[in-house]
Amino acid sequence: MEPKSFSKLIDTYTKQIDWQPIRYDIKTLNELLSKNLDASSCILFNCSNHGICNKNNFECICNEHYYGVACELPQKKCESQNRCLNLGTCVDIIEFDNQTNMNNYDYECVCSKDYFGSNCEYNIDPCSNITCSSNGYCNMKKKVDWQFLTNVNNLKDFETYMRKFFPTAADHSNTNNCQLCQKNSENHKMKAQYRHCLCEPCCSTRYLIHVCLNTGAIRIFGTNLHELSDSQENSEQLVKGISAKFKEIIEDIIHSNISKPFNIFQKIMLDYGTERNVPKLTQIQNYVKYRRIKNGDVNSIDGLIELVNGRTVDNENFFLNLVDDEPFYFGVDISDGSQDSHFHLGISSKKLLENLKIGETFHLDCTYKVVKYGFPLIVFGASDIRRKFYPICFMITSNEQEKDFIYFFNNFKKITDKVKIKLTQFFEFLCIDADRAMANSIATCLNSRKLIMCWYHFRANINKNSNKIPNELQDDVVNDY
Repeated sequence: MEPKSFSKLIDTYTKQIDWQPIRYDIKTLNELLSKNLDASSCILFNCSNHGICNKNNFECICNEHYYGVACELPQKKCESQNRCLNLGTCVDIIEFDNQTNMNNYDYECVCSKDYFGSNCEYNIDPCSNITCSSNGYCNMKKKVDWQFLTNVNNLKDFETYMRKFFPTAADHSNTNNCQLCQKNSENHKMKAQYRHCLCEPCCSTRYLIHVCLNTGAIRIFGTNLHELSDSQENSEQLVKGISAKFKEIIEDIIHSNISKPFNIFQKIMLDYGTERNVPKLTQIQNYVKYRRIKNGDVNSIDGLIELVNGRTVDNENFFLNLVDDEPFYFGVDISDGSQDSHFHLGISSKKLLENLKIGETFHLDCTYKVVKYGFPLIVFGASDIRRKFYPICFMITSNEQEKDFIYFFNNFKKITDKVKIKLTQFFEFLCIDADRAMANSIATCLNSRKLIMCWYHFRANINKNSNKIPNELQDDVVNDY
């Protein structure tokens, strides 16, 4: 590189990039010094803080919305490709994230008449919002020639059968009287779900899935079908092309609380970038999307009610036959979580309840980074003399008012009564932070228990409020633990 162009490049990067030190171990530093790096090597400019430097080849792996040698160029969604089909108009959406100090790039399609979907890929079905009073079915003007495929007994068999086709995604669903069961004297319901093929945006393959909400039996229909060929099953372009090894790695990454496809891809590239058959970003995106669909729609109130229904402590038959480490729900009060309608959902298991007998000091606290919508998660557990923590139960709640904690304790006491464990028998001390609502609820529900202030919160509050006392006394007070 000529000195003049090199100087110009460095000057450009110096003005644009927030320089930060990078720490490497001796082995990596040795590899770095042994390579012939030019001014475009990512180690020199930290990928503009919009990507990760791949230590194997010292090239930038850019974040989803950036490109360029140094990940210095923002990429708008609508500029990158024509995303909106059927004459839809693509509109860029840019929102600033105060936590990351970065712009979040997204897009929205304004669809033309008679089309809908995130990319305007679907024709409007006039029957999607019509149930015919649950006494019939809606017949579209353009009749779909549904082909019967098979009957299966449960969700596991359904997933096994659908592996012969491309991955699918749900369009919409409705509930009608069950047509799967010959004798439906109880007039129980079935769920009809419409799904589309994900092989390409304009694929006309559709599926109709009938699920009996009483027995769990499933009937599958399809139209414009095409199966995976042998070559397609082995293709690296498909989700099924991800090797069993990397599927296991992806699952481990997801369980380590990294769920976004691009973040999974980055971690895989940094840890396994030199290996063969590393999955591509598009493969990981499809895998994560299909995984969410397979695990059920629990991102809506209806989906959550369907998931929880029948698995509560109030269902005597379910609770009696429950395996010790299988979860159950208690204190179920599913709502929108507004100030007038608080949300509550408690979770525990018979095995976790046994921890009541192990602990010596009990703990109650809330965390806020577990639930997607930012609802607090109440954590109740115990610790022993070795300072080991044993969880007992959890409750998702939309608020942290005194009545929410009273609701938690009252419903938890119902569980301990059901398993014949006397709640007040095993613990005397309860450790909490300085939350007044929490303390008042304990005084109301467990008035014989002694409260202990958490040591960490105790120190944090002293440091926080030390500026309220004279300067000459601050050091003595702060250090007098």
